[in-house]
Amino acid sequence: MPYLSAKNALARGILTFSDAWHTDARTGGIPVANAELCDSLGRLGVPVISRAGNENLQEQFVTVQSGGVYPGLNPQATLMLPNGMPAAKSIFAVIGHARFSSPPALVFQRTKYRKALFIHAIHDDPRRVYGFHEQPELGEDSYRTEKSLCHAADCIFAVGPRLARLGMEYAADAPRPIPVYEYTPGLPNPEPTRYAQPPTDHVNVVMLGRMNDEIKGMTTAAYAARELRKLGYDNLQLTMLGVEASTVGELSGRFSNIAGFPVNVLPHTRDQRMVAEVLHGATIAIFPAYHEDFGLAAWKAIAEGVPALISADSGVADVLTDPSRVPARLGRESVVRLPSGPLRADVLTRKIDATLRELPRHRRRALELRDHMATNFTQVGAAQDFLHFLQDRAGQQIWTHKTPLPARMVHALGRGAAIELDDFVLNDDERQVFFADAYAAAAEGSAPIDEPEAILFVNEPGAGKSSVANYTAERYENLGGSVRDDFDRHVDHHVAFKILSNRQEGTAPDAQVYVASDGLAAMDYVSARAREEQRRVIGEYMGDAAGLMRQISAYKAKGYKVHVVSLGISQDESLVRVHERQMGQREVEGAGRHMPAKMQVDARDAMPGVLDELVAHGEIDSLTLLDHSWGARYVHQRTDAALPDFFGGGEPVAAASPGEALEMLRAEHAEKDEVLAAKNEPPPLLARLVKLSRQMGERFPPELAEIKSRLQEKARTVSTSIVVILPPSTFMTAPGAKPQPGVKRPPSIS
Repeated sequence: MPYLSAKNALARGILTFSDAWHTDARTGGIPVANAELCDSLGRLGVPVISRAGNENLQEQFVTVQSGGVYPGLNPQATLMLPNGMPAAKSIFAVIGHARFSSPPALVFQRTKYRKALFIHAIHDDPRRVYGFHEQPELGEDSYRTEKSLCHAADCIFAVGPRLARLGMEYAADAPRPIPVYEYTPGLPNPEPTRYAQPPTDHVNVVMLGRMNDEIKGMTTAAYAARELRKLGYDNLQLTMLGVEASTVGELSGRFSNIAGFPVNVLPHTRDQRMVAEVLHGATIAIFPAYHEDFGLAAWKAIAEGVPALISADSGVADVLTDPSRVPARLGRESVVRLPSGPLRADVLTRKIDATLRELPRHRRRALELRDHMATNFTQVGAAQDFLHFLQDRAGQQIWTHKTPLPARMVHALGRGAAIELDDFVLNDDERQVFFADAYAAAAEGSAPIDEPEAILFVNEPGAGKSSVANYTAERYENLGGSVRDDFDRHVDHHVAFKILSNRQEGTAPDAQVYVASDGLAAMDYVSARAREEQRRVIGEYMGDAAGLMRQISAYKAKGYKVHVVSLGISQDESLVRVHERQMGQREVEGAGRHMPAKMQVDARDAMPGVLDELVAHGEIDSLTLLDHSWGARYVHQRTDAALPDFFGGGEPVAAASPGEALEMLRAEHAEKDEVLAAKNEPPPLLARLVKLSRQMGERFPPELAEIKSRLQEKARTVSTSIVVILPPSTFMTAPGAKPQPGVKRPPSIS
């Protein structure tokens, strides 16, 4: 049944988000899965655009778009940039892959593609993955993020049966029914070539996949290879394909030392012909992972007809041992149950030995398994089943886009459209880019301009996001203007003090943007003159309102409308105070690297008063607060609006700690501290406390345990944000402020 027709909603395209395109990926993983899904959908005639990678590409069946490359900005956050996004009416579904790229996908679906489906693809169980690496806190945080994204989705897209079960767990307590679609990838080769059996005079054991992660079982494989040599396989060779190129020498030496002979370690390659060549030279392929939510690498070995041994703790093993999918005589012997303890390598050794002793039979079985899978599991077939699933549900009105998320972060976009997002869905860079772009889009959307506008961006010291200010500035400059600094010189985008001049075609009144931020700290150099200039600007524009008032008055005298935008702070005030007390006058990480902590705290505390004076000054036409908690509290304190308590709050965390524990910290991290001190960056307190608590166990002092607990709680709750664009009449409780004639105070903000 062709799914494309003039009356069919699926005649529109699909937009996917991934943190990288497979050609940019250093190893495999999600970028490869995204690329294969996009390619399969494209082969069916679906217009597919993938927001991924560092450059724009036009592949045979997929259009790849880049959000751009911005120095200092997390590449993941560039997915939030709107450059070149397709028209809203052209997109039927928006797909995000895991917590790494679904947050931007969700934001765009909620703001631009509101009539499209939001599909969240899950690729791993973060509790298992991070638990293996002894990072249970990160596993729980990631689990909550994945769950919140699932609850926001119109469909949970699960790769394989194991993740489908996890998807049902995520959906179980959702506020509305959410379908879970199990997507079992097809074999990568629709018409696989016949397996070229290697010479029988040697044994080549092959592993492939993301070989830099020990969860894949590389050390187990090296120990098994050593034991096989002892059993008489003198010509046995071990080949590992898929490490990061920069680690080939290091890992080759490590695994060769374990195995007792040279191990052939090969870098990750995107050339599938080379992968096939390595597999064609394999006597047996092994995949002894401790945990694998699916396992596309094992899928490739099966596609080439190579005898394979696959850990039972994997999604591929679940498929192979399901008799409704694969005959038991073909699939079960490819699966091996490996204990997690010291006998793991011994069990793998015995299983490889048993397979090699009956190699002709296992080669015949592997070829028969390959033919069965090639008939029943194809990439295009899997994509077509998924499209039919969407088509069957497109008219059922089960998608509830207007249902508010169980959220704590509110964005007021432009002049009023509001969406809700969970407070831990977006990371800090993504959040900041969203803020900057929301305001830039709102300002652009106000054209044609009836009269000139001046937009003053004011970063409170500590925002530490000059890259976002640079991006916002560039949005305006791309409209045809130029960038100038305080000394009226043309400068590049990495200098923080900017005045932008934008002339729009047609009416062409000036719209000027002044960015005052602490971005000198982000310069490649920090000279004494630069630091002094930063202190001067901070003192003039942020220590009190006088400097800003002079700038505002100058623009008003020229007939400009004046809009003030405050970018707020990115460092929670209690953490700033903790660092200040622990480090004295040392620099505070992430909060204006080259300004003493006390100066930052004083300037931060002065900002609400500065805004009060600006409002009382009566010359600004709008005030926008972009991020973070202090800006939200300012709104909350100066209105009678019934705002929910988004912002955490509470007293600053006490910084008292036992001297002995701190001495241990200093001794343990002496070398790292030296490096950080050279950069004027103290180590993050919370991360060090977490590490110390693990090392000390029951001896960890209760005073430090309380600080750690409170910091962790704040890390989960305080990193919330609000964007509000309001007329100054909203803030009538500000000291000395007077209402503007004819303007009534709104009853609420949101």
